[in-house]
Amino acid sequence: MRRRQFLQLSSGATLYLTLPRGDALAAWNDSCAPQVDGPPILITLEAYGGWDPQMFCDPVVGGDQAALYSPYSSGDYLNNGVLTYAPFKVDGGPVPYTVGANNEDFFQKYKNDLLILNGVDTQTNSHDVGPRTTWSGVGRPGYPTLAALVAAAQEEQAVNGAMLPLSFISTGGYDNAAGLLPVARAGSPGLLIDLTRPHLSPYGRTAVPHELIPPDAIESIKAYQAGRLERQLNPTDIPPRRRFALNRLHEARQAEALLGTLGPVLENEVIPEPSHHSSHELVHGMRIVVSAMLAGICRTAHLQTTGFDTHSQHDNEAESANIGNLKGHRAQLKALFEAVDYTVQLLCQHGLWHRTTLVVGSDFGRTVYNGDNLVTRGKNHWPITSMMILGAGVQGGRVIGQTEAVAGMGGIQAKGLALSNGQLIPSDNGFLLRPAHIHDALRRHLGVHNTPLANRFPLSLLPEEQNLPLLTIGG
Repeated sequence: MRRRQFLQLSSGATLYLTLPRGDALAAWNDSCAPQVDGPPILITLEAYGGWDPQMFCDPVVGGDQAALYSPYSSGDYLNNGVLTYAPFKVDGGPVPYTVGANNEDFFQKYKNDLLILNGVDTQTNSHDVGPRTTWSGVGRPGYPTLAALVAAAQEEQAVNGAMLPLSFISTGGYDNAAGLLPVARAGSPGLLIDLTRPHLSPYGRTAVPHELIPPDAIESIKAYQAGRLERQLNPTDIPPRRRFALNRLHEARQAEALLGTLGPVLENEVIPEPSHHSSHELVHGMRIVVSAMLAGICRTAHLQTTGFDTHSQHDNEAESANIGNLKGHRAQLKALFEAVDYTVQLLCQHGLWHRTTLVVGSDFGRTVYNGDNLVTRGKNHWPITSMMILGAGVQGGRVIGQTEAVAGMGGIQAKGLALSNGQLIPSDNGFLLRPAHIHDALRRHLGVHNTPLANRFPLSLLPEEQNLPLLTIGG
């Protein structure tokens, strides 16, 4: 997308037209902005610290083991017709995970969109290895996070020249790009606005803008730079190293021009401050990410939120009636799910949801309670976890994978999977679902599976474990 296209888009960004629902748009999505065409978008959300699937999408139900994993009784669990899940429990009663200002139940609202992957074996309980395994598909060092790989592959496939200035945005976590492309850190909107206007004084946003260099002088300088660069590149006998450096300089100048399209989006608040939970780190990061995508200068993003490493006080908010002040594991889950809801609605409202894939995961899972004190007890690391995927072309309303509590182990055991009639079913003789399987499916889904870049980072799967029907039935 270039400047003319962006101006056309931003002028109508507040219009919401009713569109026919496609396979990737569920019942909640009856009213979206006009679709903005382009390559697939990938957004990954990292719940750093090791979330606890037993507290939401993979609860231990019934039996003598259940009390070791959660404060819930059998009557507390909810079922949306697809998934049995654990709610909040405040003052002895269940309360759904609230979404947005309307306090909707997250799992009820997105039951037809969510693909839940339970029993994912990360094969680690280390904070150094877990995020790398979850987000690159491989535990050994040197592999790029999926969002960086997708952005870099799309850059190679692009035919319009310059690398986008914010092609891969990250707010932290496992965002290794393996040298494939720069990692753009999502800072404050104000600082980004200043970067898009380098020839104005730093006080231009709060006072009358002061031009450090007149606009006509800037255009003359740019014209001279372009002519000089063209003359330097014209000879055929330029040493390859110098030609490479000059081409990179040309790309950098093109990227600087593209970065300027972000300023109007942020400054004019095309995406306004949300009315609820506006202080959450994921919400602030997502505003910048979607603004950059609207400006046509961002392809993928990896956003991180923290607070899930609850070795103590895992669910001490269970006796509190004030949900807004919760600080334990379930408070972090509540904020995460509301950020997911905000992200989906934001992308829908601006015509980007129809080509977006959203992946939510964590380092690993957690095991049984490590104490008897209801207030101070916590949970330690455990390699079996869950992931959630939704978005364009993802067949939601499904749960793949099962787990069971194993007496004497103090943890959850994943059941094997086998392929039968185009579907994955539990099997005692099957294979364990690992992040590598999920990444293989995502690479294929996002169109980067057979690219030269992807082939540099193989996932080391057996032939029969590739191209599994994870995201859609039948592969």
